[in-house]
Amino acid sequence: MASHFECLGFPITPEDGAGSKVVEVVRRLFDRGRPAPAPEGFHAVRYASESGVGAFAALAVDGTESTLDLRCLAPTFTGSTRRRSKILRSLPDESCAFCDYLHVELRPEGADRGHPVLVEVKQEGLDRKRDVRGLDVVLAVTLLATKREVFADVAAFTAGRPEDLEAASFVPTGLLTRPHRPLARVTGTVAEVRTVVNPVSDRPFLHVRLATFGGEIDVAAAPGEGSAGIRAGALLLAEGPLLAQVVEGL
Repeated sequence: MASHFECLGFPITPEDGAGSKVVEVVRRLFDRGRPAPAPEGFHAVRYASESGVGAFAALAVDGTESTLDLRCLAPTFTGSTRRRSKILRSLPDESCAFCDYLHVELRPEGADRGHPVLVEVKQEGLDRKRDVRGLDVVLAVTLLATKREVFADVAAFTAGRPEDLEAASFVPTGLLTRPHRPLARVTGTVAEVRTVVNPVSDRPFLHVRLATFGGEIDVAAAPGEGSAGIRAGALLLAEGPLLAQVVEGL
């Protein structure tokens, strides 16, 4: 199982903690990114590349010893798919002062109503102090495929599907638990796949355009075992965190 960082080409796993890999990634982000608003006592930076991959990092500054303490490190991605949505509410991540979620109604193509989904958003203009309830927006939604299974086509999936899932399904699993989390399990047909290089780490990852329930979303996955089967026409079952960027409507 890949970490959500590895899905976007960052060489970071949960076991790394604040080790040398994390320190090097943060150093490069501060070298290449631009300052982001942060409360007094913190330094923050946002980085975004032309390929769509980016990250947010926040450090606490100890004025006495001039030491740095990492408080938030989160990957971001803006893919090529677009989904019309209505923001129902924003929710703070209680475990991080810099992370916020949007509870949105993700609308199928051509529909005025949709299904509820929780996504994580790292974006200027969106914070827990702003009331964004009721806004109609366009989102770029990306699932980070920390778990995945590939089938040759819909027929192969139907014959051997591990659960009672349809060939195009979108299950917001993070809304089924307490506290709610931005997680989902999706199935869909691969419309396009390409290899993208993360310019911070110079490591590749797979960017998939996936046709699933209600329309297309972006999926990011780490290369490795089974990735050769991720090709146009294949059916992908993936689960992991849901990221989003608001591209219209703010």
